[in-house]
Amino acid sequence: MNKIPFFKFYLYYLFGAIPISILVAFLSLFHKFPIQFNDKPTYGITGFVVCLAFTAPMVFLCHCVHYVYLSFGRLLYMLFCKLFRIKTEDISDDNEALKAFLKKGEQ
Repeated sequence: MNKIPFFKFYLYYLFGAIPISILVAFLSLFHKFPIQFNDKPTYGITGFVVCLAFTAPMVFLCHCVHYVYLSFGRLLYMLFCKLFRIKTEDISDDNEALKAFLKKGEQ
């Protein structure tokens, strides 16, 4: 299981959120969808700018939470592999080691 670098993972999140952010920004620009800023609906140029300006910081917050969550999951996975003496490099796309482990459990 490879560890994804923090910044690269952030870029994955950011480029995944940018199309949605641009769509919502244009909908706000044409007064079809409000952007909530300071508990007030914002439309037009202000809504467009606010939507695009807050995309990167909000994605960063979501990314940090998800990265910690995945790191904890990876830690539990590695502990599980050590507990049952499974080599992590043995678990590849064909999952032969995992299939052998599951067959042992069925017997």
